[in-house]
Amino acid sequence: MPTTLTHPNATASVRVARNPRTRRRGRPGDTAPSRTIRSRTAPVSHTGTGHAAGDREQGSVAAQVVIAMLVLVFVVVAIVQVALAAYANHIAQGAADQALDAARTLGATSADGQSEAQQVLAQLATGPLINPHVTVTRTATTVTVTITGRAERVWLGPTLPVHASASGPIEQFSTLP
Repeated sequence: MPTTLTHPNATASVRVARNPRTRRRGRPGDTAPSRTIRSRTAPVSHTGTGHAAGDREQGSVAAQVVIAMLVLVFVVVAIVQVALAAYANHIAQGAADQALDAARTLGATSADGQSEAQQVLAQLATGPLINPHVTVTRTATTVTVTITGRAERVWLGPTLPVHASASGPIEQFSTLP
């Protein structure tokens, strides 16, 4: 059976539920519980404006949530920007590899590698890679293809640079002795 306890100095009453299986220890005929439970509330101090002292922090949680959400949005945009730059770099590297394969074959020229790179970039880099620049250098023994550009910008902020390079030996025809 629940019992309501009050204390003369308390500002609230407390309900205590008793377990019927436990024996109450006390004197026979005593109606008071064996333990005294006191509940006190802290006094509220008021400022001269008539508002409680805790009212000055009212709304601070909403401001903290707004700031946290702004930070979260900027972090997500930064992650998307880095992913887009990585994708643009992957496209540039694929175009450089294709250009290397075209320029290193027997009888090919630097112009063959250049046209292959431009063709691959026209197919793949219409969005993430901005202003790609292809350089194909062919020496007597090696071919080097370099592609530079900038990654597309998602929102505010700088565009990230993209650089890809591929090099390899020129194919040569040789006769066996």
